[in-house]
Amino acid sequence: MHLAPLVAVQVVSVLCGLIGVRWSSAVVPPAALGLYGLLLSAQQLATAVTHQGYIKHVQQCWTPQTPARVYLRRIFSAGHTPLAWLAAGLALAVLYFRFSAGLDAPLGWWAWLLAANLLAVVSAAAQAALQAEERYWTGFGVAAVGAATRSFLPPLLVMLGGAALPRLGAGFLLHAALFAVVAVWCLRPAWRRGPGDAPAIASPAAVVRAFMGAGLFAWLGSAAPRWLAAEALDAENTGYFILATNLAMVVPASAGLIAQNYSFPALFAAGRRGAGARELLRFTERVVGVVLLVTLAGLAALAIVTPRLIGIVIDARYASAAGWIMAAGGGIAATLSAPLFCNLLIARDHARACFRLNAISAAFRCVLLAGLVFFGGRAAFRLGLVFLPWPTVALEWWLTRRWAAERP
Repeated sequence: MHLAPLVAVQVVSVLCGLIGVRWSSAVVPPAALGLYGLLLSAQQLATAVTHQGYIKHVQQCWTPQTPARVYLRRIFSAGHTPLAWLAAGLALAVLYFRFSAGLDAPLGWWAWLLAANLLAVVSAAAQAALQAEERYWTGFGVAAVGAATRSFLPPLLVMLGGAALPRLGAGFLLHAALFAVVAVWCLRPAWRRGPGDAPAIASPAAVVRAFMGAGLFAWLGSAAPRWLAAEALDAENTGYFILATNLAMVVPASAGLIAQNYSFPALFAAGRRGAGARELLRFTERVVGVVLLVTLAGLAALAIVTPRLIGIVIDARYASAAGWIMAAGGGIAATLSAPLFCNLLIARDHARACFRLNAISAAFRCVLLAGLVFFGGRAAFRLGLVFLPWPTVALEWWLTRRWAAERP
């Protein structure tokens, strides 16, 4: 039963996150934390976009008999196109940060982002392999190492002295390296397997291409609130927004992860037995509704509690971050429904429609928020983020309902 380790991962992540927020708010100036948060918004470009197909391929094809060396050679046969797109995408992101937020040494930060992204792919692929082998508690141990090093190493290096932003970057890169090494080390039995009776390994090229486009728009939509915050707010308030995002993301991230892991097996099983679009849509509507309501209720509770955490979990100089909890959480909550609707489209043999769904949803959110920033200012941006999940879900539901009814 994998419920226990899954819940344990969330508990450890929450505890590490709270301690990390307290520590970071005490030693990191708001302006440096704001830039650091912007850089981290590009740290998942590989796992969410360019190399997402590799991780999906591991989830689909890895078995307890898979020899790691043979599999690695097969993965590399997909070519170097994702790496080229990753390098180009990170260059554009760094240029944006340079001109919108005044980021210094853009070439050095580009190399930092490239290394952090590739290490994240290694960690995510290794964790997917552990889950495929049903080594859930080993996966919990790896995730705990990742949560602890991510939360503690950056503020630790800042506390030891030196410029805040470079120290944060060094701490995060050390976390990414340790996370990847531990994840790969836990797969050491797979490296000793010979080709023998290994199952056939399908080419990953098609999977990589299929998920690159959909992942690009999903990533842009999730990063847009932080990027636009740099336009709407000054450096200090951007730092408050980033801290609020770090604190608020625990609620939607936990709800989304649990919903994904416990809804898609039943959904796909119903699709395989021939369930119609209406039945699958009703099932997905219930899941999306529960996730959204639980997430928003949790964010509201967090927003009420946060002022009481000033001085305990959050340093007093970050007191203004409490006012951004609902807005920061709303921006994250707006990203939870698209993967669930995408599962429905896949169950209906409309996997290609996932690209259109993510593209339209992300474009809608980006245009709406950008309009609020440039025409309404800070107050409109804050209010728009709070209510962003509702029009997003309405749009995605309408599109999914149309496409799922089409003949596969």
